[in-house]
Amino acid sequence: MFNNAHNRWWSVAGGTLAMLLGSSTIAAFMFGIFAKAIGQEFGWSRTSVALGLTAYTIGNGFGIGFIGAAIDKWGARWTTGVMISLFGLSIAAVSLIPQSFPIFLAIFVVIGFFGSAAVMVPYAVAVCAQFDKQRGLALGIINSGNGIGGMLVPVIAVPLLEKFGWRTGYVSFGLMAALIPVLCLLLLVRVPEGFEAERKSKSAIDGSRSFQFLRNRNFWLLFTAIGLISFSTFGVTSQILPILTDRGYAPAVAGGVLSTVGLSSVCARLGTGFFVDRIFAPFVTSVIFVAAMVGIWLIVHGGALPIITTGAVLLGIGLGAEGDVITYLVSRYFPIHSFGRVTGSIWMTFAWGGAAGTLLISKSYDTFKSYDGVVLVLMGLVAIGIVCVLSLGTYIFPPTHGARAPINAAREQAVPLNGERPSSASPR
Repeated sequence: MFNNAHNRWWSVAGGTLAMLLGSSTIAAFMFGIFAKAIGQEFGWSRTSVALGLTAYTIGNGFGIGFIGAAIDKWGARWTTGVMISLFGLSIAAVSLIPQSFPIFLAIFVVIGFFGSAAVMVPYAVAVCAQFDKQRGLALGIINSGNGIGGMLVPVIAVPLLEKFGWRTGYVSFGLMAALIPVLCLLLLVRVPEGFEAERKSKSAIDGSRSFQFLRNRNFWLLFTAIGLISFSTFGVTSQILPILTDRGYAPAVAGGVLSTVGLSSVCARLGTGFFVDRIFAPFVTSVIFVAAMVGIWLIVHGGALPIITTGAVLLGIGLGAEGDVITYLVSRYFPIHSFGRVTGSIWMTFAWGGAAGTLLISKSYDTFKSYDGVVLVLMGLVAIGIVCVLSLGTYIFPPTHGARAPINAAREQAVPLNGERPSSASPR
């Protein structure tokens, strides 16, 4: 149905480059590097500065819900381009803030809202339009951009901070965060001719029941599973440095263990994409969740450094695979014209779950002076997530045998958002 001479792997390359400065990279790496300098200049405590990241996460959660619906209504390319441009400008605007804590929090809410476009969702739409048999691999390659960006950001940010200060650092990253993804969208990322027009047409027809997917059992299973695994993995990751330094390890050693989380997450992104193309994705996801569960236990209870490092590797597998899992599973259980809304809603619980886990696990330690009790709770939450994933059932939109299968429009329209499978609909 859709014909386009554009090589579909250029879209994957463009998405990967764009994700080098995705919102999670900015939040997890750039913010932390400049946070101490901001606190010193304004006389704020580290806890106060860290609230900027909380404000960012709140804005990001609301923004993800918006960007998902906006992509379904207006298309991925231009919606994403406008919001990412504003994302970069708002990052650069941090360099202009006065010594006002409310303004500081407000601008990070804005950054988080527009940063919702700097996630995998827009590029996943392009991948799902062009890939079927190799969809998981393509999504995994794009998602690996986050991990690669996490390794590159400190290399760029630390010299900027030392030579020019945090304000110049924010301007520099703001410009890069806007220009690189926008150029990728304009020059590399494409969808087949006619795809967006047809998808928006279906979305408009379906507009009166835009949130019918909330009645879908599979939506709530995915929503719950992703929220619980995000809560647990991000929460423990935030405590790796304190856990190791409390045991007497040097900060440099603790930082090295934390870096293994990032490295293993990159490998997990690629590996997950490879395996979900070949093995039923809920089975792959369950194995990943089990690895994360074991990693949580080893980090908290492991005595020797190699055991703790092994735990960090397993935890990184869980962290790295989540983006692949969300986009791939949504594409197999929901029609493409609702992809943005469904993925955006699930990504919201991913963002807020991580923020809640980081906050509540820290609070638990402050209260009980131990992680022993909370680690059992976290492992139980991951186990519930595993049950949810295994309860999804067979694919609604299973992969076909061809590597470049077009979207089956009749099939997409035949399955309503509530997930009920019409008896007359044949699988694609």
